[in-house]
Amino acid sequence: MKTISILFCLFLASSTSYGQVQIKEIQYIDQKSLLTQIDTVIFIKGKNMGITIFRVNNGSGSAHLPESDEVSHSFLISVSEYDENPESRLFSLGPFINPKLSSNKDMGESYSLQISYGVNMQRKKNRLIIAFDSVQLR
Repeated sequence: MKTISILFCLFLASSTSYGQVQIKEIQYIDQKSLLTQIDTVIFIKGKNMGITIFRVNNGSGSAHLPESDEVSHSFLISVSEYDENPESRLFSLGPFINPKLSSNKDMGESYSLQISYGVNMQRKKNRLIIAFDSVQLR
């Protein structure tokens, strides 16, 4: 329940215009709104941490493309330690148009994923580095 609450806060904080990808640590989130906007959940078990990635729909027209109702998406990334009483963090990443995550790599203290996003012929690729205390887009 704590993770879901954190995820929802992340989603609310991530409502920015397309083109300005932001990464934020989230402290509070509205649970009901979040649960209705999650469309994909990915679970990753790394060597030193567990990662849950929620893809959140930002609503019709959120991509701000001319003459389109295209939807943008944000990611809520929950990172937790393996422990009897694990500490966890929640981060918001986005917005993106048509994001795809692929090519996972566990690097011990961090986890690497490739993210591609954008419109058809203008897709961009970046590396997403997830550590317990930070998320970086390279």
